[in-house]
Amino acid sequence: MDTFFCFLTIAGSFYNAPEFDDFKKSINSSSSLFICVDGALLVGDDIEEKIERVKDECSAVINTFFSEYFASNNQLPPTAIVVTKYDLCRQDTNEEELCEIIEEAFSPFFVKDGNKRIVTIIPVSIGINIMDNDCSGRLKPMNINLPIFMGIWFALIKKIQDFAEEIKSEKDQMSKEVTELRCMKAKEEKKWWFKNKKDIERLECIIKNAECSNAKKHQEMEELINAMKNNSKKLTDELESIPYVYVNGERCSFSQIIE
Repeated sequence: MDTFFCFLTIAGSFYNAPEFDDFKKSINSSSSLFICVDGALLVGDDIEEKIERVKDECSAVINTFFSEYFASNNQLPPTAIVVTKYDLCRQDTNEEELCEIIEEAFSPFFVKDGNKRIVTIIPVSIGINIMDNDCSGRLKPMNINLPIFMGIWFALIKKIQDFAEEIKSEKDQMSKEVTELRCMKAKEEKKWWFKNKKDIERLECIIKNAECSNAKKHQEMEELINAMKNNSKKLTDELESIPYVYVNGERCSFSQIIE
């Protein structure tokens, strides 16, 4: 993986910039995608006005980009929509309103179709009134670990899958090579005349060494995979606290993603 995760903030001028293609490549090679929404956009009582603010300041360009991206790729890395500075709007925007606003403002991410979309909404904050000029704010972190843990978990799962595929590929290749060596050895053993015992012994030695070497390597890789799986279980316990998880537009829990 070239990119561990990709943070996304798109300005209107970016859409036609030369970096556009590089940005798409970055998304393709990322294990997770983070879209940040400023919690200051969610202050106030009018939910429709808040939706419009998020669209104007953030999602309009993003939605256009990803509507085209989905049409070309039919998939997207698991995406966390991170609502920053949630302490600013927490009194004005309850949990259900937050989901309603994000679902409406980022509607392409919540479409119920054949394309697999894993999306989470994670409100984060480092404290209460932390931006007040009188320095009266209190440091009280909220959910700031969850986006990073989510990115690590999906990167780890992808790495486990890659290792498993590598092991299978190497086993298939080893089996093919050993089969060819055994055929050569059997051919030599079946000769009635000019049978070369040294060649037979040499082939037998090569076969044994190849099998031992590959068995050792595969054991090491299997142990590494098991260690990675154990670490992923520890992360899973933390990720169960992600408040809002969607798969193909349907609300669920993180444990359902794992299943």
